Amino acid sequence: SISVLLANPIIPLATADVFRSLNTAGSGHAGIIDAFDIPALAGLGNDLTETACQLVPEIATLLALLQQQSGCRIAAMSGSGASCFALFDHETACNDARDALRQSGYWAEATHII
Repeated sequence: SISVLLANPIIPLATADVFRSLNTAGSGHAGIIDAFDIPALAGLGNDLTETACQLVPEIATLLALLQQQSGCRIAAMSGSGASCFALFDHETACNDARDALRQSGYWAEATHII
């Protein structure tokens, strides 16, 4: 199973504000996925990330911190933000990252995909 770290900078961000500030219609391309490959799906990106990071720069900081964690395969923003997630191959690395983020003042919770 894939371990998932959910994280939030504890700064509210309204979906309406993100869409109101969006300067592009996005790529409109979801890519090609032959199987249910969660890392590949997350790797397609999120068209709302740039706008959300402009509104709440702490999201970009959180994403960078997630990507720096040992064992992180990919980190991305969820939906319109401000919550983010990171995928790990090992539960121990995910739990270590959770602890590090909590010590840095973020909300963080480890879980997994079955």
